[in-house]
Amino acid sequence: MFVSTGAPEIEGNDISDNFAGSMSGYGNGGGICISSGTPVIRNNTISGNFAQNAGGGIYCEQSQPTITGNGITSNTAVDQGGGGIYAYNATPEIRENSIANNAATGGNGDGGGICAIFGAPVIQSNTIELNRGAFRGGGIFCEFADPRIWDNTIRQNRCDSYYGGGIASRDCTADIERNLLCDNYSAGYGGGIMY
Repeated sequence: MFVSTGAPEIEGNDISDNFAGSMSGYGNGGGICISSGTPVIRNNTISGNFAQNAGGGIYCEQSQPTITGNGITSNTAVDQGGGGIYAYNATPEIRENSIANNAATGGNGDGGGICAIFGAPVIQSNTIELNRGAFRGGGIFCEFADPRIWDNTIRQNRCDSYYGGGIASRDCTADIERNLLCDNYSAGYGGGIMY
């Protein structure tokens, strides 16, 4: 599914087992790819999708999506990461989702659950668990961004290589409050948080 503009409401769908390859040099958004606009993505099952580059479940760029009440599970992204969700220079509101069992598997596999580069994402009241980042950020990875990470349960995520089992933040102005982080693992630094 590709959203290029406007404010569509994407609700109550089963978006599963889709593939975004790299033939065009893109390969983003295995389940949903958003290039602009303000879509509402609500109460969907987004599962088992694959992106060769970024955003196994959802990819958003230069947009302001509302992502709420979804089950975002068992998605994979390879080259850049964001197994569940990848946001590039975007301001998504990511609230009350179950983000579980996603993986960022490549050499630059950042953010098994969520990866945000630039922008100002709001990540609030989600359950983020059992995700894996091959390089940085098993649960969440943010870089050059201003994220607000509030009231989430972040547990049993793992980083296989560098840092941040639960949350990894690099060159960010992050507001991280009232989260439960438990049983996360990093092979390098910061089992819970690396900031």
